[in-house]
Amino acid sequence: MRSWKACAVLFVVSALMLPCVLAAPDALAWPCQEDIRKFCKDVVPGSGRLDRCLREHQDEISLECREVRLGIKEKVTGFIDECAGDMKKFCGNVPGGDARIARCLKEHEAKLSPECRARAKGLKELMGRGNPCYGDQEEFCGDVVPGQGRILECMLEYRPDLSDGCNAYIEDTLLQLKRKVTEHVKGVMDACRGDIQKHCSGLPPGLKRLENCLNEHEKDLSDTCRDRLKK
Repeated sequence: MRSWKACAVLFVVSALMLPCVLAAPDALAWPCQEDIRKFCKDVVPGSGRLDRCLREHQDEISLECREVRLGIKEKVTGFIDECAGDMKKFCGNVPGGDARIARCLKEHEAKLSPECRARAKGLKELMGRGNPCYGDQEEFCGDVVPGQGRILECMLEYRPDLSDGCNAYIEDTLLQLKRKVTEHVKGVMDACRGDIQKHCSGLPPGLKRLENCLNEHEKDLSDTCRDRLKK
């Protein structure tokens, strides 16, 4: 079972920090977007991978990025100290994973101790510094629990009502996602062309169907194709 500190971090990164980078949901990504593009452009967001990459380049990233990451770390520590009791009280029986603890604590937000709520507010304000979508995200999608693209989906529904700066940022995010998908498709096709012809010929178009077919024949795939699918 996860420790209370680990659960607290989970809550911080998945429930309170709503204005995190849309295309890069790791908690400590913003405002390090330029550093991420420079040093971590090939890193797939999620599971702390961007955070680990930035730590590896700690001496090379911008001063602003370093300062904000340090500030977030200090505020997370304070949040853990103030909110561990609330987590145990309201969500002690909630299993971790899939943002369940985040949803639990958000449901009990009005009952949290004043100290815990204050710590949460401080974290949100820090994460919102310089984020062009911070105000819009709070206004239109403040009740959406992060995870599985829910915030991005919500923001896209409100595109006509968003600020120009936020819309420009979302457009850039979508272009990055499109580029990553295109690179992924090309990589799979190049690495698995022979395997596709052998095991999945005649399959209707669709990357997901193709990957499902290849995964069904994983034991028979070439090493190059198998390695690519694992990425």
